[in-house]
Amino acid sequence: MHSLITDNDSTLMQEEILDEIARFSGKECMQKIEEITNSQMNGVFNDTIKKLTFKESLETRVNILVNFCIKNNIYITKDNLKIIAKNQMHFSEYAEELIHEIIKKHGSLQSKFFIFSGGFKEIIFLKIEELQISEYEKQILKTQTYANCFSFSNEPIPTITGLDIKNSEMLDETAKLDKTKFLIKNNLIEFNLEKNIKIIGLGDGANDIEMIPKKYGFCVAYTEHVYRENTVKKANNITANNFMEVKKYLEI
Repeated sequence: MHSLITDNDSTLMQEEILDEIARFSGKECMQKIEEITNSQMNGVFNDTIKKLTFKESLETRVNILVNFCIKNNIYITKDNLKIIAKNQMHFSEYAEELIHEIIKKHGSLQSKFFIFSGGFKEIIFLKIEELQISEYEKQILKTQTYANCFSFSNEPIPTITGLDIKNSEMLDETAKLDKTKFLIKNNLIEFNLEKNIKIIGLGDGANDIEMIPKKYGFCVAYTEHVYRENTVKKANNITANNFMEVKKYLEI
């Protein structure tokens, strides 16, 4: 069985985390953030939306969210994030079943299943808590999740104030590839080229298709929620439309 590194937004989960937080804040905020998200992911720009680095894009969207909330007296608290995670974020079809399959086959998620996300740990960790797996496996999965973080105010009820640059792990275009190389170098992810145990990358974005060094495996374009032609092309038309199809690539 191969090891899997999966993107979160529009891949492991159906939705985009920041878009859903914006949706909670209001339609106007959601539309502004979705417009930037889609243009950057699809590489489509115009006079009002310029090409940005991933970090610039993320900071811009988070700042739009924060400024909109301040202007309209809206507070995104940690309790509100729990509501968003429960009601607006959903695992993709068969994703939970695949996680159970990996535990059953391998004995644990350790070294076999990783989440690399340009989204936010605050939501991802809440969704991990919903999984019907042991507390031990939940902690392993959290440890094997590399994503970004929000900064919060020090008020009695902390609210989102921006992007936590210091503790965020996926802030540039090569962050996923760099993290894969780190895992390989430190033997934190299982692979064995002699035994044909590879590392499979999965995601809907172009940078997802570049996160696995070719020597160690290959990448799959995930198309269930959004079909990005440039992503599919980069993946040499290797695609999956649900996690049951991902299973065949892992050779479980």
